[in-house]
Amino acid sequence: GDCQLHVEWMVPVLPPDRAVSHLPPLQLDADQARALSQGRLLAWRTLAAQQPGEVPAALQPSSAPPERLWRLYGPQGAFLGLGVTDGAGELRSRRLFAHPVMV
Repeated sequence: GDCQLHVEWMVPVLPPDRAVSHLPPLQLDADQARALSQGRLLAWRTLAAQQPGEVPAALQPSSAPPERLWRLYGPQGAFLGLGVTDGAGELRSRRLFAHPVMV
């Protein structure tokens, strides 16, 4: 008779933010995430002041960070994509997922 070979491949799928885990994270609320997805800029001072936990020097609200990339997370820890600070105190989106990815 016919012999069919069924092979199931178990390929582990890594969360997409793993590829950019070397970048510092930023937590956004729902309104901020929506604003970035609409192309608006966010004020660094507000973002830095709302970050959870101990605030590292790079996140101090008193001074704008230099131009750099950030991992962006929305409500419930969804990975939104990447943002960039412009060195003048604002964050803009660099690459965002059309649909946030839960990690």
